[in-house]
Amino acid sequence: GVRMTDYAISKKLTDKEIKTRNNNPFRANEISRQIKAFEDLEAGFKENNKLKRKVSSSITEVLSTNAEPKIAPKANSAKAPKPSIESVKTTVPISLKNRNLNVTESLVLSFRSELLTDVVLCIYDNKEELLHEVNIPSGTSEESYSIIEDIPLRPGLYYASLSEQSTNGANEEIRYKPVWFSLTVRKDVIAPLSDSDSKFSASDFQ
Repeated sequence: GVRMTDYAISKKLTDKEIKTRNNNPFRANEISRQIKAFEDLEAGFKENNKLKRKVSSSITEVLSTNAEPKIAPKANSAKAPKPSIESVKTTVPISLKNRNLNVTESLVLSFRSELLTDVVLCIYDNKEELLHEVNIPSGTSEESYSIIEDIPLRPGLYYASLSEQSTNGANEEIRYKPVWFSLTVRKDVIAPLSDSDSKFSASDFQ
């Protein structure tokens, strides 16, 4: 249960004549940096139980909801209240067969019917921090995003919500209720890295 020191690891690599990609000997600080990168990578796959419950309840609702809002039949009484958008509100009509989407290079969102309003896609990490926000216009039936270019994500588990954009404040009636899902970016997909991580490649994470 005791890990070798960074110096001991670098010395063993040097003794075996194993060098860095730039053909330099491994140093203790290089070992420390790479181990920290792998620890951060694994931490990105930790589940968040609070967001996981949102995903679970949303998927159940999506699978039991019709694609289009159903307008209530006309009442016989002239005094009957007119049904509002709120009374026929449904979830965003996304087609989800699984609670979790495994993605490689692209994230593809397919909708069972064209969106009737503008929708916003929000992606959170497992610490509930908002990472990316993408606007999806009304009339959309399918959207595809590059994990590397459009919404650069490192390998890990993420949580996403699709909700109607609000433009007139909190009192505005909405047609769609938000829906949550999760997505896992596989370990063999590497988004653009910071300068400190520039020596890593996809093979480092497989």
